[in-house]
Amino acid sequence: MRTKLFLLLLPVAIMGVTRVAIEISVRLLPPSTAWTLAFGAYYAVIEAAVLLVRAKIPDARQTLAFGLHPTPSPRMLLFGAIGPALLPLGFFVLNARAVPAPVFLAILAFALINPVFEEVFWRGLLALIPASDGFRIFYSGFLFAFSHWFLWGSYWLTTPRVLIPVVATTFVMGVAWMWLYLKARTLFYPILSHVFVDIFNLSVAMFLGLRLVKV
Repeated sequence: MRTKLFLLLLPVAIMGVTRVAIEISVRLLPPSTAWTLAFGAYYAVIEAAVLLVRAKIPDARQTLAFGLHPTPSPRMLLFGAIGPALLPLGFFVLNARAVPAPVFLAILAFALINPVFEEVFWRGLLALIPASDGFRIFYSGFLFAFSHWFLWGSYWLTTPRVLIPVVATTFVMGVAWMWLYLKARTLFYPILSHVFVDIFNLSVAMFLGLRLVKV
């Protein structure tokens, strides 16, 4: 029971600490650069949570697998990886020309880092909750989507026409990625799908506050 409560409250604690870091960062720096400090704090808190869970739950290290095997079935890949990756493709096609090449380089760097941290936490660690797969899938998906509103909606995803689709689609993605992870027991495929999502979403461009995407 204590382990279950600990894992259930862990996302709340991470969001709370990160939100405090965000409020501090936007007071120290302009929003166009404050996101770097905010995300640095977010990743640091996630890493601290990983270390804490590994110390508290001996089997945690074995569950956080990153290998190519076992290979998911084509159906699992379609619904758990390919489908979620293509959800923001329309947004990318409509707005890609508004983003200059140097910003794309920042997007690519972000897309190679962010999915690893987020998948390790939102899928890997929350899959350890001693509950049914259905509960894990919904709980992870709901809080993953909520975190995008709670953490980034106040300063970087402020436009409702951006924020609402982001929250809605991240819920679908979170559900799909957790479902795939519970089936395949490897984070590789959710991480790979997440990389494409972060590229297509032009997330760094929005977090920078460049207003390059007119919505």
